Amino acid sequence: HLALSWLARRHAFRCIVAVLRIFLRQQRRVERDCWTLVGQSQLRTGFSLWMFAAEESARQKRFAALQHYAKHLLRICVRGWKGALQELRLEDALEMHKRALRQKVSGWLQEMEEFSDRKDLASVCADYLNLP
Repeated sequence: HLALSWLARRHAFRCIVAVLRIFLRQQRRVERDCWTLVGQSQLRTGFSLWMFAAEESARQKRFAALQHYAKHLLRICVRGWKGALQELRLEDALEMHKRALRQKVSGWLQEMEEFSDRKDLASVCADYLNLP
């Protein structure tokens, strides 16, 4: 159950990272295209440059927010992973304890069985030696 939730968190984190990479590539393409337009003298007005600067500022803020969110998700994933590891260690320790108890009880049962066999043998021998 925990492993599945950890895998789901891991998958979500990887999806977010993939989306961030795609977003960054797209933003770089847009920036390159804008610089190409500026270089070709097609974008000359001050208003257009101001709009470009405003969009770039907004893009940088969005990117910083997404990076912050990705770090937050990573911290959550690592915390969940540590918890899952701790739980697995506890389960292993419990299983080892159960095995040890089973072996101990099995030993006791074998001793009891051997003791009862010896007791039966002793009573047969005593009956044999006490013949009339």
